[in-house]
Formats: sequence, structure tokens, C-alpha cells
Amino acid sequence: KSLDPNIARTIWVAGCATGEEAYTISMIANEHKTSHVNIVATDIDEKALGEAKQGIYPTPSALYPSCFESIPDYYFQKYFTNEDGDHWRAVDIIRNRIEWMQHDLLVDFPPVDSEFDLITCRNVLMYFSVDKQQKIMETMIQCLKKRNGLLLLGINDHCAIKFATQHPLCTLITIKDQESSCLWRVKQSF
Repeated sequence: KSLDPNIARTIWVAGCATGEEAYTISMIANEHKTSHVNIVATDIDEKALGEAKQGIYPTPSALYPSCFESIPDYYFQKYFTNEDGDHWRAVDIIRNRIEWMQHDLLVDFPPVDSEFDLITCRNVLMYFSVDKQQKIMETMIQCLKKRNGLLLLGINDHCAIKFATQHPLCTLITIKDQESSCLWRVKQSF
């Protein structure tokens, strides 16, 4: 769906690991020619965040297939430069729009004082107990902008998906395929 380049958007990539999803969102925002997309990418792992900030990824090989397999060649050529033959680096235009933060989903809510238009938390919640998933989900739902905030969950986050299915403010928009994600629209009543 098209992004209006004149409307500011705030996106939280929770559990960003080494940053591939945050860079993907940044590429999409750049393609829509909007400079008003603020991306906050968080993870508890300092080492993973350090790698994410650098935006350097190894060249795909049989041993390391890489995230590049799912990136169309056009995007890959436009948004990554070859560093040394063995590594590719995300270009500044997509790196600079992302704010990287260490963040514990169970303790530090939210990562910034903002309401979000989109929260992605794909295949992260599956590592938490059911009661902790529910706590995290409630907080994420409250962090979404009033009316029409979007929550993207990984298909492996079974308990969180069940929770969202039963939550009165959540409406399932789509399930792309059995190996991808579930997108929920959250409508706030306050």
C-alpha cells in the first residue's frame, strides 16, 4: 500500500537481531520517497545490535544463504555496496533513518516516548512463556497509534497470535502464507 510522503510514520522493529527487517522497512520507505518515516529498531543483544548498526553482511554462499535471497536484485543493487568482495554494506540513506537501541521487551516499555503506526515483532515472542507473551502483547497494543495501528507477528508466535485473535481491539488483516507473518490492525477505543 502506498505511503503518503507528507505524513510522519513511526515504526518499531522489536527484536531486530542483526537488522535485516529494519533495513527492509527503510528501503521501502525510501522507495516511497518519504523522509518522514522514523524507525526504532531494538534488541536485547548488544552484539547483534552492533552488527545491525554496521549494516555489513557476508556475501551469500552455500554455507550462509543470507537474507539477500529474498531481496529483489533492484533493491540489492541500489541499497548495498560491495565492501571487500566478501561483504556487502547497507548504504547510508537507509542506515541513517534507523535508531538502534538496546531494549528488554519485558522491562523497558516502550523504547521511546511515542505512539507507533507499525510494530513488527516477527518470530520473537515464541521464546517467551505464555504469560510473558501476553504482557508484551498488551503493551505493544497500547503503544500503537489510536485507530489503525498495525502489528506484524511471525507465524511461529503461536501464543501471541492466539492472544491477538481473542483481543477485542485486534482484527486480522492477512496471513501471507504459512511460513511468513500475520498482520493485525489494532483499533483503539480511547
